[in-house]
Amino acid sequence: IIWTAGLGSGVLKKMFPEAFLAIQVVDYYPAFRGDYIKAIEKHDYAMADRIFLIGNALVPYLTEELDISEKKISVLGQGVSIEQYENLHKLPSEYENMRGPIAVWVGVLEKCDPGLFRVAAERLKEIGGSMILIGTEAEWARELCFDLNNIHLLGPIKAKEVPAYLQHADIGLMLYDRKR
Repeated sequence: IIWTAGLGSGVLKKMFPEAFLAIQVVDYYPAFRGDYIKAIEKHDYAMADRIFLIGNALVPYLTEELDISEKKISVLGQGVSIEQYENLHKLPSEYENMRGPIAVWVGVLEKCDPGLFRVAAERLKEIGGSMILIGTEAEWARELCFDLNNIHLLGPIKAKEVPAYLQHADIGLMLYDRKR
């Protein structure tokens, strides 16, 4: 059994034709690699015996756009442990002097739509709110922090700390660049 999450894994099936090739798809790769990656994905997924996805949203992409049989696909889900969110967590120190509402993003900032974040931050500022950005910094996010004083770019934090930031926020942001 060969289990991989790397692009270009289809070649492994050619090298080891008797092996069972399982590919785990952890994201919509064209969003940050560009459309050229679709040809590689299509080849890899056609070679795979089984494909595991992190979410149902990727099924139409694989089946309709890449023409992969749905019979090869299993959806695993994101794997978030709900127990982390059952108890009330201490207010993060960054929130202590903020007036609400507080909007928070946790994830890869490079996959976001900077224009949507700017609009959201401007509207939040109008009503006295703040925006928290958690994740590896992106140039557009640093520029936005410079332009608007209600944005707080925290950088990456430990996964076990995330529940506190989400529990004490008023709004969760998912402003992905839908064009990509």
